[in-house]
Amino acid sequence: MTVPHVARRRVVPAILALLVVSLLAACESPRSTPSAASGPQQPTTTIGDIKVPLPPGEWREAFSGSKDLSRGTSFRKILVGVNGDVIDRLILIYLVEIGRRDYFKPRVNCSHEDYFFETTTVSDKAKEDCWHVRNVSMGLKGDPHWINKALDLYAKKMDLYAPAVWVGPRFVRHKDSELLQVDYLWNPDLLLPHPEGQVWAVEDWANPAIAGDPRKKRVMDETRRWGGEWHPRMQRALPF
Repeated sequence: MTVPHVARRRVVPAILALLVVSLLAACESPRSTPSAASGPQQPTTTIGDIKVPLPPGEWREAFSGSKDLSRGTSFRKILVGVNGDVIDRLILIYLVEIGRRDYFKPRVNCSHEDYFFETTTVSDKAKEDCWHVRNVSMGLKGDPHWINKALDLYAKKMDLYAPAVWVGPRFVRHKDSELLQVDYLWNPDLLLPHPEGQVWAVEDWANPAIAGDPRKKRVMDETRRWGGEWHPRMQRALPF
């Protein structure tokens, strides 16, 4: 799979040396802690009645909408960070609010054998807190999710390149009748150059491929570290 012309000049340079800069400095200084950087200046985006924390930098809204459910309302939001003509960062936000007398049960997506890392800090009858690091397919093969289509539509409209695979942590929290799920994702084409000047495929960032490439493991370890530092912000977004 050859790099599209709009992305080639962003992917070919020696980007491995910019791993910390691209992955972490785009969010906050590499070793700053969430508590140290929190405060009134913390950027957020609102979905439903919740303020979701954003890493520093410019974020563009690619999609925002809500849908009535039989038991409540679901909200979706897609935010993108843009570097030249390439989408380099992606945030997927999902909120569900159901009847106040109802509550969510533990989520099956808190654990999966394909996750690079996973941890659950709270798992109660009506409360849960978990997060994990994984690769995410935003491709259009087969029967793609409508969010994949929405991102593709936005990228084409704005003449931007968006990769088919992303890497990063997802946080899931639910309390009683509210469930919040947020993915913070990075474009791996900009974190690690493909040795043949191509773009990465989803299978290139599956666990077997990561285990066989120390450079990929370093990328995933950094996203895991970032997720651990970011986790307290998610706890404050939807406190128990």
